[in-house]
Amino acid sequence: MTTQVKIDELALLTQQAKELDARIKMIKDELVNSLGEGKFRGVQFGVTISLYSSTVVEYKKLVEELQVPADKVAEFSRQNAVIRCASTL
Repeated sequence: MTTQVKIDELALLTQQAKELDARIKMIKDELVNSLGEGKFRGVQFGVTISLYSSTVVEYKKLVEELQVPADKVAEFSRQNAVIRCASTL
């Protein structure tokens, strides 16, 4: 398989995945809204619906508000390497 064919296949699969993700989200939303929290069985598979909340700290605002010096932020910072390969249509 040539590189060009692989690129085209990646783009097609990515589009299919987006369509599936949208359908999955719609089904999940319908189940959550109709069933609420708990464990439920289908004919072949089951689903567990858990409701939770989380707290997010607004890092930039906190650093600004506390006037944390840039060198102190750097001291407690770390880097992660991320490789992305995204198709374009």
